[in-house]
Amino acid sequence: MPGELPDASSRPQQAERLRRAHQVRTVHRALPDGGLFSLAYTRTGPTSQTPVLVFPGGPGLGSVVPYAGLRRRASRLGLDLIMVEHRGVGLSRTRADGTDLPRSAMRIAAAVDDAAAVLDAEGVSRAVIAGSSYGSYVAQRFGVRHPDRVSAMVLDSAMLDEDSGVSAERALHEHYWEGAVTETAPLATRVRHVTAQDPGGVDGLGFVLQLLHEFVGPAAVARYLSLREAGRGRNFTRWAAALGRGEISRVVPFRMEFDLVGEIAFRELGYGREDSHTQLTQSGQFADSAADFSPFTPPSVPLSAQLDRFTWPTVLLSGDRDLRTPRSESTRIAELVPEPHLIPIRRHGHSALDFAPQLALGVFQAVTLGLGAEGSIGDNLPQELVAPRSIASRMIGARLAAAELPLAR
Repeated sequence: MPGELPDASSRPQQAERLRRAHQVRTVHRALPDGGLFSLAYTRTGPTSQTPVLVFPGGPGLGSVVPYAGLRRRASRLGLDLIMVEHRGVGLSRTRADGTDLPRSAMRIAAAVDDAAAVLDAEGVSRAVIAGSSYGSYVAQRFGVRHPDRVSAMVLDSAMLDEDSGVSAERALHEHYWEGAVTETAPLATRVRHVTAQDPGGVDGLGFVLQLLHEFVGPAAVARYLSLREAGRGRNFTRWAAALGRGEISRVVPFRMEFDLVGEIAFRELGYGREDSHTQLTQSGQFADSAADFSPFTPPSVPLSAQLDRFTWPTVLLSGDRDLRTPRSESTRIAELVPEPHLIPIRRHGHSALDFAPQLALGVFQAVTLGLGAEGSIGDNLPQELVAPRSIASRMIGARLAAAELPLAR
């Protein structure tokens, strides 16, 4: 995949091909400077009175190209799925003349209103609002701003507010530095030892631990630490750390484009803020980019103070290995909303939408069926889920195994 944006002459042609291939629809939206842009979205599957409106993670992740396979699966399940390409990303990145949208247009409130405009264009009065990771925050803000448009909500790997990044840092610290979690306490002792023996090798260590913990599990962390204790594994460390940096530093057109919407991440969500009490960090790649965006401005009213207004059932999907949006985030939300349904996912890290899509779609289906049935929506929901091993898990596991070979360094 290309690492840079296509030049001004090639991007419009590529965008037009993608619009046709994915049957993209558009709605005109106003910009702060008085101009307009075409907001792209898709609607797939059999049309229903209550579709599922899905916000993916990011910010920066496209909705059209990356989720073509998800939409095909959803259609086979009979799901009516709407996905809106986030303003500043992919097919919603530019004005008609091909120039990028201004950073002043990058606001969560505007992205939320974009979604409401799509529902208007489709003649949808209410929808199931679903979001994963950053998308879960957008979904909740949609509920606050447009409560009359929500039938139910599904929050996958939920984040609650601008302190969620700090919660992630603390979760990593508790698992792999303090040893406050029984399962990983012996590994935390080894992490501290490795850091003491090789202080220069701590850079990127937090992200590597998070990556292995989420995708392969604590046993893989133990294998990685054995490499480090033997003075090996530096190449694996660099490879894994580069994955994290690439998420925001590398623009992959129509798939991941953080460079404009990073304004939301830093200005409104406080990305890159680190907990000064933690020795390990998984947000270093964000901290390094903070100077490129506006400083964090706390909201006048925290989202957490508004969730008690939700009048619909809220389903929360939470992986037991998730260190980016740890279980504590979903638990906090469940304590604030009037009708929570928390579904733990075993052997799973972050974002079922991305790494266990069959589980996410199954929950969407259960919610939509529950809305039309008598009794509580919870009657149709599973009490617990178990994630299958993802392609990403297999890839990371294979890379670690290669690093363990006798000649690998």
